[in-house]
Amino acid sequence: MYTNSTKQTNKIVLRILFGVLIVGYSVITYQLFYRQCIHVDDFPLYVSDMKAYMQTALGQESGYEFPYPVFFALIRLVTFLCPVEQATALVTTVLNTASVLCLVYFLEKDLGDNKNIWKKALILMAAVSLVFVSMLYAPSGVYLPGMDHKYLGVFTANPYHNATYLATRPFSIVAFYLFLRIRNHYEEKIEKGEAIGFTVALLLTTMTKPSFTLVFGMAAAVVLIIGLIRGKGKNIRQTILFAVCFLPTVLDLLYQYKGVFEAQGSAEETGIGIGFFSAWSLYCHNIPLAIVLALAFPGLYLVLHLPELKKDKTFRFSWVMMACAFFSLAFLYEKGDRFDDLNFSWGYMHGIFFVFAVSLTRLIKDSFLFLEEKKKSGKTGMLLSLEWLAYLWHLGCGIKYFLYLYNGFEHMAF
Repeated sequence: MYTNSTKQTNKIVLRILFGVLIVGYSVITYQLFYRQCIHVDDFPLYVSDMKAYMQTALGQESGYEFPYPVFFALIRLVTFLCPVEQATALVTTVLNTASVLCLVYFLEKDLGDNKNIWKKALILMAAVSLVFVSMLYAPSGVYLPGMDHKYLGVFTANPYHNATYLATRPFSIVAFYLFLRIRNHYEEKIEKGEAIGFTVALLLTTMTKPSFTLVFGMAAAVVLIIGLIRGKGKNIRQTILFAVCFLPTVLDLLYQYKGVFEAQGSAEETGIGIGFFSAWSLYCHNIPLAIVLALAFPGLYLVLHLPELKKDKTFRFSWVMMACAFFSLAFLYEKGDRFDDLNFSWGYMHGIFFVFAVSLTRLIKDSFLFLEEKKKSGKTGMLLSLEWLAYLWHLGCGIKYFLYLYNGFEHMAF
């Protein structure tokens, strides 16, 4: 039995270990981002858009339109202290590391009882692991049918080659979990603090990169409309009040749409087109397998826990958002010279990340419930082991993939 002194010592040790882990993670990610900034055209290959980001931050012509200013404004601010390469790497690192801290906070809230020191330790490790998980891929020399690339066409929850995706994630994590918190009681009362926090977080994530907001907004609209139908319109006032939180972001999206999709003195066709796997099939010739490789763990957890979709709002919403992300990538594409950029894949990757986060949280909860109740069922234990093995497989591939990026590509099997 633990004494209060022992518990306090364990907490201090846990905080120190987590601090060391966060500092170590920040150091290695800074090194990766800095290498991406300085090796823009050199070997080893550090494929990224860092060159265009640095040019945009300095007010130079980059050849790209970035009508979302937060990331670039922060880089410009830091360039007063250091060269643009270091400033870009530093801003990316700080925002990326903030994702882990946000995850720790909301995973603890989601799991509830955090007095158990082992549960707290597992939450901290889970938050760090979530920023490493990737798609599954075969060992070098092994060809999977239709899989010409490790990443392209399959996609990962953690695309470390894209700084704007990483920069928007801390804000998207806050927006995702605050939305769920408000949704639980908006029909009775909307807390002012939560509403303001959600509105600001959603606007910031949109002004950093709009990819999360597009799929999240579709999912939120679906959920609120269904809520209106179930409430037979009696909750329309509260629904409208909740929807007001989205208004600043909607206005910003309209501005971004104007800047990105209007013709810029060119005869090139612009706008959004509709086609079945039109853009996705450019990079993958076996999309069903690609989906399995990207979503093996959360997909397995979903299949084994389908009844929970009815009673667990967070679990259900994560999959509604994943569905919106999938259908937007599957059916929508940008016309003209942006067609092969496959920009709808960024929303799909956000969807992957959040179903991973929610499924892992549920798996941790299931595991502690199993241990606390001392169940002897071999079947339950086997299922938990299978789910953990699936997650750890993604994590192992993710760590290997991160090192692949960190050391520079040996070839272009990206």
